[in-house]
Formats: sequence, C-alpha cells, structure tokens
Amino acid sequence: MKDYYKILQVDSSAEQEEIKVAYRKLAQKYHPDHNRGEQWATKKFKEIEDAYETLSNPEKKKHYDEEWKSRNKSEDNNYETGMKSYAPEQSKTEYKQKSNGPARNKFRIILLSSACLIVALLITWRFAFASTNKTPTSTVNNSASTTTTKNATITYNFQTSVYPGGAGTITPSNGTYANGTSLSLLATANFPYAFTNWTETDNNSFNPTMVTINSDKSVTANFKKLNPGNVQNVSDQISGSSTIATCQLNAGQWIQGEISASPDIDFRIVDANNKTVRDYGRTSGGPFSFQAQTNGVYSLEIYGTHSLLFTRYTLSYYIYS
Repeated sequence: MKDYYKILQVDSSAEQEEIKVAYRKLAQKYHPDHNRGEQWATKKFKEIEDAYETLSNPEKKKHYDEEWKSRNKSEDNNYETGMKSYAPEQSKTEYKQKSNGPARNKFRIILLSSACLIVALLITWRFAFASTNKTPTSTVNNSASTTTTKNATITYNFQTSVYPGGAGTITPSNGTYANGTSLSLLATANFPYAFTNWTETDNNSFNPTMVTINSDKSVTANFKKLNPGNVQNVSDQISGSSTIATCQLNAGQWIQGEISASPDIDFRIVDANNKTVRDYGRTSGGPFSFQAQTNGVYSLEIYGTHSLLFTRYTLSYYIYS
C-alpha cells in the first residue's frame, strides 16, 4: 500500500489547500512535457496523480486513512502477540535480545568467512596481475626497432551556457565524451523567453541540434525575451465540456493567464489536431502558461465539470510575442 502523503510530501494532517498546493508544484515538476522521453518522470507523475485523486476526495481520503491505520495497527498487534507467546514476563528488549542472539552469531560467522574469502581473492589477483604485467614486446625490421603499444581513448570536455542567464535550459548540459561522439542537444525556454539560435554546434539554427565532439566544446543557447499583448478576458457559465477560447500561436510564442471556476473543472490546452498538449487536470483555478512548439490554432478547453447544474468560470490571458 503506497504512502500517498509521502508521495505528495505533506503531513497526514495536511488540509485540502496544502495538499492542492503540493500537488500543483510536483505535477509541474514531473509533468511529461517537461521531461520528454524520461520514463521515470512519467511513472512519478502517475504516482502523484493517483495520490492527489485519493487525497483530494474527502470520501476516498477517509477510506484510505482508515485502511492505512488498520494496516499499521495490525502490524503492531502481530509484534505484541509474538512477545506474549514467547515469555509474557519478559520485556520487549529482553525478547528481542534473546530472539536475535543466534541470528547475530550466525551473521558474524558469515561475515568473517566472507572477509577471509575476499582477502584470498585479492592475493590471488595480485599475483596473477604481476605475472601478466610484462614489458611491451618489440618488433624489429630492416630500418628501425619499434615498440607495439595500445592507443589510449581520446576524450574531450563538453560544457554549455545560456544567454541571457536563466532564460532556459540545455540537455545534456556538460560532460566528458570520447572523440567522434555525436550529441543531440535540446534547448528549452523558460517563461517568457523563446529560443533563437546556437553557437558552436553542427547546425546553429535547428533545435534540437547535433554537435560532434572532436575537441573541447563550449556551446551557447541564445534566447530572446517576449512581451505580452493585450489582456483577453472571458467569463461565462456552462454545463458540460466546452471550448472557452482559441488562440493563433506561432512556434515559440507563449500564452499565460489564470482561470477560476466553481465548482471544480477539468482544464486543458489542445492543438489543431485535437491532441492534448497540456493537461492541468481537475482544478478550481490558478495560473497557467504554455509555449507553442509549432504554428497553429490552440484551444483552451473545459472538458469536464463536476456539477449537475451550471459551472461558472472566469478566464484572463495574454499572448507573448
């Protein structure tokens, strides 16, 4: 049984607002859109979603807390029963000492035997290495005497930087690589910046791009800061799913805003092919931001309401260019 409180990094006495804040922070950090191709991030995001789905629902949370307490109580009872059946008049400390005594002696014997075996292997390896570590042989021809040696692998240092500082990130960021290695580099912009070009790569206009390691490399990703247009405001009430706004965006442009609703809604952004590019899940409102990766029309959708009647929402947003 998973510890949902530990997954969301909150205490078991946390209120709903604290749980919601923790969920948003973790969901943004581990969202697949921010960790493309990273299977561990997708698995972590799924755990966070499952934990929040349970702890944000009062009925599910109550059932989960009861089952968690029942399980822990059962483990404590099993321990107490073992204590009593062994010797009721003994203390827990005496019980543990007597029950663990033979096991400790057995563990010491195994540990000592393992240490002796390791020492013997080290001695054998040392003598074997000494006998095979001979001076390289020489081959003689008519003109000169040459020594045969094995060429060492040549490596180079790789490092990156972002301009201006804090405008984005580069993956991978640095390392040491063998001569001839081809690296795929991806620049990701932070809000409200957009990628412009690279320096010192195989193709400075593409993102992602490639760089061939044939010397020490220092690569820079350049970004420009975008500015907001006029604020757009939308307010209405709906029953069921609905597209509440559409935006024509070019690659690199940002849409940033805030939505609020009562009762909760399911909110997402989809592209012209009706593919979800950012899913914010169930929410009562909050800020959002999204950067378009391709040119096209993007739709802001409420795709689920949690009321038999009407849901009222308010949306305001800017497009950064």
